[in-house]
Amino acid sequence: MNITGFHSVTLTTPDVTAADAAYRTLFGPAVDAETTTGAVQLISGDTAGASAVRFTVDDLDASTRLLRRRGLALSDDPAPAVGIHGVTLSITDETRGEPLSSGAAPVDIVGLDHIVYTTAKPDRAVATLGARLGLDLRLDQTKFQGMRQLFFRCGDGFLELLVTAGTEVSSAGPGDDAIWGIAWRSVDLDATHARLTAAGVPVSEIRDGRKPGTRVCTVRDRALTVPTILIEAELQPVTT
Repeated sequence: MNITGFHSVTLTTPDVTAADAAYRTLFGPAVDAETTTGAVQLISGDTAGASAVRFTVDDLDASTRLLRRRGLALSDDPAPAVGIHGVTLSITDETRGEPLSSGAAPVDIVGLDHIVYTTAKPDRAVATLGARLGLDLRLDQTKFQGMRQLFFRCGDGFLELLVTAGTEVSSAGPGDDAIWGIAWRSVDLDATHARLTAAGVPVSEIRDGRKPGTRVCTVRDRALTVPTILIEAELQPVTT
């Protein structure tokens, strides 16, 4: 089994129409809706937030069999999926190509860079993400106001597991994990920032990222349903 990257993230929102418009504005008129915008699946719900992550694998049948042998009770509709500790994880062998330009303007946001996944039970989450799903744990560090961060490689991006200091507990229980935020990769952050500003989207000033050589900005649009940042340059937790 080999997870080759993120396929999509599912977001729940009370206003699907507003969220759809917000993401179309975020990605821009240049992007074909079946590529980058397809990385977000919107469903109606009472509260706003992210509820599921879908990963791309190289062999769907073999991966499904292996995950079931590892104790994950995968369903089959519409894709192999399991709800575990408050988050739905699923796999697909569908690949998502590079964003295609409609000819309106150059593409600047090219896809998911990383997803922030929070937990109060890091040992359990590491067992799920690493031992069961097979994501490669590359770095475990405690920095930035006592926050523990664990970085799992996922294709050319990564999943950041975030543990707040003082929340580690040993007893198991449902609903402890969550998808907290999303980072989208821009190949030209200045152009993305200017485009969003012109469209009336509230964005922060561009600032240096925590990793040397990267730049980021925050998108402050509540219709996106989750905390959202844009990042320029590939952000990797460790050197390969």
